[in-house]
Amino acid sequence: MSGRVREAVVPLFLFACLLLGGSAQGVGQLLLLEFGAILLIIAATWSGGAGAAKTEARPLLWLGSAFLLLLVLQQLPLPPAIWGALPGRGFVAQGYALLGQELPWLPLSLAPYDAWPALLPVLVPLAVLVAMRRKSWVRPSLLVVALLLATLLGAILGALQIQSGWQQFYLYRYSAYGQPTGFFANSNHMGTLLLVAIPFAVALVTEQLHKRRSRRWRSALIAFGILAGLALLGALALNRSLAVLLLSAPIVLASIAIAASGRATWRKPLLLLSIALFAAMLVAGFVRHSAGASKESSFATREEIWTSSLTLVKEYGVTGSGLGTYPRLYAHAEAPGSVDLTYVNHAHNDYLELLIELGLPGALLLAAFLPWWSRQARRAWAVQGNDPYAQAASISSAAILLHSLVDFPLRTAAIAAVFAMCVMLLARRSKPLLAEQEGDLWPTRHLTIDQLGAR
Repeated sequence: MSGRVREAVVPLFLFACLLLGGSAQGVGQLLLLEFGAILLIIAATWSGGAGAAKTEARPLLWLGSAFLLLLVLQQLPLPPAIWGALPGRGFVAQGYALLGQELPWLPLSLAPYDAWPALLPVLVPLAVLVAMRRKSWVRPSLLVVALLLATLLGAILGALQIQSGWQQFYLYRYSAYGQPTGFFANSNHMGTLLLVAIPFAVALVTEQLHKRRSRRWRSALIAFGILAGLALLGALALNRSLAVLLLSAPIVLASIAIAASGRATWRKPLLLLSIALFAAMLVAGFVRHSAGASKESSFATREEIWTSSLTLVKEYGVTGSGLGTYPRLYAHAEAPGSVDLTYVNHAHNDYLELLIELGLPGALLLAAFLPWWSRQARRAWAVQGNDPYAQAASISSAAILLHSLVDFPLRTAAIAAVFAMCVMLLARRSKPLLAEQEGDLWPTRHLTIDQLGAR
């Protein structure tokens, strides 16, 4: 496989994920992405060329291995004396008693058959992680171009969706009709993608402005990055997500700090201002809700879901109920007075749902990941003129992690793939931007006098 082909593989896969992986409703599309992910993992593992890049990704491999081990342990059959003593299993034992049957050996997971549908989409971000460990497979500018192109196409589709009023522009049967969902079923997830793309548009322009060698594609990429950033800001104005509203201004300010990579005196105040602005908007949102919010508002609905979910945490917060079991369990925990036609398939708080399904072991894995992420994010900003793509990755991954407090963006293959890209860009050991002498989008090849003589 030639160098140019290798460098295009992951961007093309990311582009496909953003177009096809917007909802769990697209079963056929997800199967196609999962099959592609398997091929990508095999190709990246056995491909020749440059070996693994110098990264700080080794802890991620250990965390991923521990996650898979935890899922295996949740599927292992246990004797009745053990699983029957675990919290939250009383109704299962009661069911067998009513049938007059002896208690069988059962796994820790309450619904082991639900684990596979929840586990298979993990192949998509895993493929991005594995492929980006190969040094010769990674060209950040190509990844960013793929991300921006897919996001812009989604924004155009979202504009058609709200302007036409026709359901034919929506890709999934159950969608947020009347809102710009793009290639997603949920407009909140489209808002997440818009937020994530803005820092990378700034990073692309910043990197191209600092290039000192080949100017091929340089002007075009700068123009593309600027126009994409402006278009994304316009698309944000059409999105009605409260979380997007809270995060948009801080992310724009933090993105400006990327452009100020050569001015340390500006960079730190901008980052601090973005954090302060987010905190202020968060407080304002809670005050507004406390002053009186409609029971039909999304925040009030989430509050009801969180209240019912906390009762599940009390039962399953230690051992976990098993991956993919939340929708079934919520039906048991939901307050009868709040039951309506809305089907709750997620807790709208990924951390809460993770604690219910994976218990204390899952919480420990998350507790191990967050310090690693925080350390890599600080490192991205520690050096003046550092890699703008790592800085953009720190902002974008922070947006996804924060949005996961009130939604489930990482449950979509599209956002999960983008998050994996961000994590690997953070893990790269790249040279400072001001000292970078790398070529442009495609490397320019030169012949020396010695080489000409040899011919």
